[in-house]
Amino acid sequence: MRLLYFICLSVLCLQTVTAQPDSVLLTDDYRFKDGVYFGFRELCAGQPEIPVDQLEGRIVTNAETLITKSDYLAVKSDTGVVAIDLGRIWALCLDGLVYLPVPVQDHAFAAFAQLRTVGRLGYFEFEEKVDHKVTITAYNPLTKMPFRSADLSRPKWETQTRVLDFTTGKISPADAGNLKRLTAGDAELQKVLTNNTQALTPEAGYRLIAAFNKRNALYLPR
Repeated sequence: MRLLYFICLSVLCLQTVTAQPDSVLLTDDYRFKDGVYFGFRELCAGQPEIPVDQLEGRIVTNAETLITKSDYLAVKSDTGVVAIDLGRIWALCLDGLVYLPVPVQDHAFAAFAQLRTVGRLGYFEFEEKVDHKVTITAYNPLTKMPFRSADLSRPKWETQTRVLDFTTGKISPADAGNLKRLTAGDAELQKVLTNNTQALTPEAGYRLIAAFNKRNALYLPR
């Protein structure tokens, strides 16, 4: 599809649409300060509550799924180390990339999904096991008539998509309804989302968000 290009104003982090000496354009090339963040505003300000040089722990990142897992993180001090409540972490930044908490099956670990694109909107995804009810019917082999039915649960792994609004810090499912709301004012994307009657695939949602970010500049404090 052909996309039009323009720039619009941010509400929270953007003070002016023109770049200022004390601000920097938020794009996929932007690198956040590494460490642990307990809130969205701290992330935008580049002020981790626990900088990476004060951290110790165990972290494993899957380069294919972009999921990072940890069963232990702690903050170092002159008097020793104090374990961090992994459930309190709003964002984890590693090598300048942002990872946001996602649900896990094994609660011995905390899991974080990497933002695949950043700008006015951020996008991330993860796999989640979803139960689907399936009706199983038994038939009489002689009469071929059904005599018993039961609903069974059949779990299935499905890709879940999320969008982070960098003007508010709110995270929502990256479905067509939410993307239409978040891209209001972008006539081209509104047209695409209105005319698309099929379910929005994860890749399509990602591409729409990436295209929106290129046309709608957002600046963060330097």
